[in-house]
Amino acid sequence: MLDLCMKELSLTVSNVNIRQLGKQNFNSIKSEHKGVKYNCEQCEYKATRKSELQKHIKSKHEGVTFNCEQCEYKANWKSLLKMHIKSVHEGVTYNCEQCEYEATNKGYLQEHIKSKHEGVEYYCDHCEYKATQKGNLQVHIKSKHKGM
Repeated sequence: MLDLCMKELSLTVSNVNIRQLGKQNFNSIKSEHKGVKYNCEQCEYKATRKSELQKHIKSKHEGVTFNCEQCEYKANWKSLLKMHIKSVHEGVTYNCEQCEYEATNKGYLQEHIKSKHEGVEYYCDHCEYKATQKGNLQVHIKSKHKGM
């Protein structure tokens, strides 16, 4: 039905024509902003995008791995294998311009800058806990507030 809608209608969302966005971008906006969830039938995992659910199923339930040809490292996702090769075998690092910190990928450097130099903190909605990294807050919530 979405295909039919995309062909037949020219809707405007926030002054952007959906035909200009393209089907993939429209689906992304719909899933992230409308709360569309894709549930894993084998566990409690939920995704906002179908592609995320497919990656989850392949890595967690079907045992798909990506093996490094230079060492024994195995990754669940191709992107993690690429990061491993760059940081371990090619020696690529990302240096903080404000201190001596070296990261193995851009995301780690950005998290470092936010937490150490910009003072960004993430607060728990259920208690007084606060974290300097979003991932640490997520671990806290899963371990301390499971089922909320």
